[in-house]
Amino acid sequence: MAKGMTYAQFFPSNWRSGTMHQLNLEEEGLYIRSCAYMWDTGEPIPGDDAFASKLLNVQIHKYRKVMGALIEKGKMTRGQGVIFNERVMGDIDAYNQSYSAVSDRVKRGHKTRKLQSDQIKELHETIAALKERIDADNPPPNPPSIPPHNTHQPTPSPHHATRPPNPTHNNTNNK
Repeated sequence: MAKGMTYAQFFPSNWRSGTMHQLNLEEEGLYIRSCAYMWDTGEPIPGDDAFASKLLNVQIHKYRKVMGALIEKGKMTRGQGVIFNERVMGDIDAYNQSYSAVSDRVKRGHKTRKLQSDQIKELHETIAALKERIDADNPPPNPPSIPPHNTHQPTPSPHHATRPPNPTHNNTNNK
């Protein structure tokens, strides 16, 4: 299935030089409308004049007259039940091929990123499992025994040591 284009290269100077002296205003209007339809839908214009005139919002008798002139002047081609412009259809084909190639690259990129993401997840799981095995094989050493805080009784310093009472010394003041 053809895909319409999201944009079309349009060169105003080429357009003007290819239409200004060859087409009148009505013909140029239907021509640009026809090209825009093909670029947008990715499809040629249906060969059924009644249906095509409704798609392009042109009265049937005006459509037949003007489209006939465009075909006569070589701007449009009628064949195989459709009406088309060869250059526009070539643009659409090139766009679809380019779009398909980009789409394929994007899909491959998503698969690659998914694969890489899965591999990274697997590596993290492997690392975690290895750490667990290492921890199980090598338990941490027992920490040194540290006495609880504030339970240490200070040792009296020799300078502040109390002397035992001297039995010969009388503590009373006898003067």
